[in-house]
Amino acid sequence: MDRGIFTGNLPKINSKVVKLIRIFSFFAAPPDYDLGLKKAAEVYKKVLLELNAGCEEVNLFDLPFYGADERFWEIIGRAEKADGIIFAFVSYAGSPCSLMQAFFERAETKKVLRGKNCALITVSADKSQSRALFAAGEFIAAAGGYSTVRIPLNAEIIRAVSYDDITRQIFEKQIEDFYRLVGQNRKFFIIGNNKSPEILALPRAEQIPEIPEPPRLAESALELTRAAPSRFSPEPMAKFTLAVEIEGAETFKGYFKINGKDCDFIEGETEADIYVKSGEEVWRDIVAGRKSAKKSFTAGLIKVRGNFVLLAKFDRLFSKGRYYEN
Repeated sequence: MDRGIFTGNLPKINSKVVKLIRIFSFFAAPPDYDLGLKKAAEVYKKVLLELNAGCEEVNLFDLPFYGADERFWEIIGRAEKADGIIFAFVSYAGSPCSLMQAFFERAETKKVLRGKNCALITVSADKSQSRALFAAGEFIAAAGGYSTVRIPLNAEIIRAVSYDDITRQIFEKQIEDFYRLVGQNRKFFIIGNNKSPEILALPRAEQIPEIPEPPRLAESALELTRAAPSRFSPEPMAKFTLAVEIEGAETFKGYFKINGKDCDFIEGETEADIYVKSGEEVWRDIVAGRKSAKKSFTAGLIKVRGNFVLLAKFDRLFSKGRYYEN
């Protein structure tokens, strides 16, 4: 893994020299078990280079981060001067790898992360990427940083990045979004028409002229449903299947397979403990965290067959990032 220098040129826009956005990348994956993460790193470094962003990368496995020698302090100093930070790491059993955790837990890390936009990228062989991203996000939040972009990967996705244009473009777009968030000093995406104050700081327009606004997150009911497991809060005793049938402008069927620590959404039909039939507008609000599934049922907005008591449990398991009150 390359280390040590910033890459990128200072472009001129409207005859003004634009400040180079500096990104520092901490890479944590053992050489003999990176699960394809090195290929993903090559892609995001290429994207940042094309955007004329400076990018320095350090592989934690090459450095004595359990100690505090001169090299450690030098790297901490360079990372502190960066505008944004990428953490790319392998994860196991829902947690970042041990060396990544050791770095997060160091007291010196706090001054590096304070006020910084961070992108989290992880790959796992046991389908626990979302839980590992959540855990890393908690470390960053405790240090005063912001995990504005979180990208869960697996070996299949990383392979697809090499040959499938759509998969590669989706990944590249997420890195471009992070670049714009850093450049404009934004802490959150603007979601839908919600008017809560997601933007905590004004864009640094004098530094980054003519950069377009970050795109709004997709509001498609199917896309939001596919993304819902990222809001899942594990409960060891929660084990059930909830099937959905959505009608309206969008029509699809699928089911949530909840198994205590993990949750997956699978398109198609299956035997389930509870069946929910809903219009796409109401369901979109439910999976986006804007409406309660239980209250939607009692209000007659959705139809339910089976163990309707599980609706309250569904609300609780997907409570992260919701806008409604109990």
